[in-house]
Amino acid sequence: MKKYEVLKALDEITEMSDEEMAINQEWIRKVANSAYSLVKQKYKPNVELRKK
Repeated sequence: MKKYEVLKALDEITEMSDEEMAINQEWIRKVANSAYSLVKQKYKPNVELRKK
């Protein structure tokens, strides 16, 4: 999922009722995994090892 898709989906999840969340568990899991991947990419340390 692209960043804007994840943000839209997270917004939709916050608007869901408990019944809707129960029905859409797999989709919510997919959105959570995509969001985690985006956060992980953003805060990945950019450390380069020096070659001697």
